[in-house]
Amino acid sequence: MVLIEFAAAITIFLLTAENVAIHHQALIVAGVGAMLLVYNIMPFKLDNFTDGYYIVLLSKKVNVEAYNELIRIESLVYNNEPVTDIKKFDEVTTMTARVSLYELYQLIDKNAFNEAITLIEKLEKHEDKVELEFIARVKAQKLYIYLLTKAQEASETYWFKELTQADRKFISNDLTIETMRAYLLYSGIVTKSQSECAFVIKRAPKALKNNLNDYRKEEEINLFTDAFNRVKALDGNDMLELPPLK
Repeated sequence: MVLIEFAAAITIFLLTAENVAIHHQALIVAGVGAMLLVYNIMPFKLDNFTDGYYIVLLSKKVNVEAYNELIRIESLVYNNEPVTDIKKFDEVTTMTARVSLYELYQLIDKNAFNEAITLIEKLEKHEDKVELEFIARVKAQKLYIYLLTKAQEASETYWFKELTQADRKFISNDLTIETMRAYLLYSGIVTKSQSECAFVIKRAPKALKNNLNDYRKEEEINLFTDAFNRVKALDGNDMLELPPLK
């Protein structure tokens, strides 16, 4: 339909005189149509997945299966129904990693840290096949688990030795509450930066509002509050205040 609109607009533009209003209007319509065609056909990854990008991803069978599973999960999430029996994939791709993130967050909810680490390390082995935003969120959860279960030195080593500069930058700026609780703990326990802690805490309400449903919201509020309490209990953090989270 967009292609037909583009062809019609170009035809009108060529057949009308310059002093006729529709002459210039047709050119504008044709320009917008051309941009839509490029957006939908070319395999670009912008803020959201474009149709063309999905076409490239879904040319692989495992991605088709992961996409179907993702649609099933997101349908349950949209209807505020429990997400159970998440399908597991042997092959790691960006699409399967998106599914695995749901499983990973559920494992952390249950304090099943050993299983979570196993899943994370499987994804890390194939991180070159996964887009930065997904693998960085996976790594943020590993950092979070280290901060809860290992000595401070292990978390610091992981941050500087195993995370890339791009990973660290993404984690420190990501606006998902799951990543933010990890960075809050790191900033409070390892770097002891009040300013970074305050930066994360201030953005927490906005991160929660970005969720389109209540899936895991209560769990994440509890986890973020726990991270905040751990940080505030440290010397020098008495001035930190947690805004209402809802």
